[in-house]
Amino acid sequence: MVKKIFPLIIVSSLISAGLLYLGFMILGQYTPAHASSLKALVADSTLQDSVAPVNAADSSLSGKGESGEKESRPVSPAAPAAPVSLDTSTRSQSLSETTSTGSAPVTGITIAELLKNPGLHDDLVLTITGIATSLNSEKFLLNDGTGQILVEVEDEMVSLSNLNGLSVTVTGKFELSRDSTLAKLEARSLTFQGQTIIVDDLDDDDDDLDDDEDSGEDLDDDGDVDDDDGDDDHDGSGGGNSGPGSGDSGSGGGDD
Repeated sequence: MVKKIFPLIIVSSLISAGLLYLGFMILGQYTPAHASSLKALVADSTLQDSVAPVNAADSSLSGKGESGEKESRPVSPAAPAAPVSLDTSTRSQSLSETTSTGSAPVTGITIAELLKNPGLHDDLVLTITGIATSLNSEKFLLNDGTGQILVEVEDEMVSLSNLNGLSVTVTGKFELSRDSTLAKLEARSLTFQGQTIIVDDLDDDDDDLDDDEDSGEDLDDDGDVDDDDGDDDHDGSGGGNSGPGSGDSGSGGGDD
């Protein structure tokens, strides 16, 4: 009995060893250790093209590091970019400072911002774009979507009736009343439908007219003084004439 079992054990062991070896041979072809020998399932040409220059650059840098240590130059780090401030509270002040020193009008300001701090922009030249609504021959409302402001055009040659509903760019001087209840733009130029109209500044003309009127009154006063002097001279000459007349009459009495 033992003699029959022992050969069977040996034969089964050999068969098991053979099957185990065959299994390792088959599985060895598909293990991760041999994955490099397999072809790529998805070929990405873009990735291969991008990897190749990187590998070449790495190899060139390593070659320079080994052979050209004397030729290496220190690389200064790039300066950090300055932070950009977006504080809108100081924008109006900076714009007013630049405008006070120069003649360029202030742009990029809305009517809402203008009316929020009117005292900050008083007597500044501004440029605002909006929709016009004509009120009369000298005034119209300008609405930029954030608010509206009164615009005065002191030029009789400019017709405001054609501005209704049009997009108008107004460059003018912002003026605030003494009690800060009325704000307006005194227009200096109007741009609409591709044309720009320069508005005459009548303030200087009015001042010149006032000066002329004042000088005219002075001349009248001088003229009156001159007339009085003339009258005095005339009276004096009349008295002189009466003197000789009396003398003649006296002489006539003597003759009698």
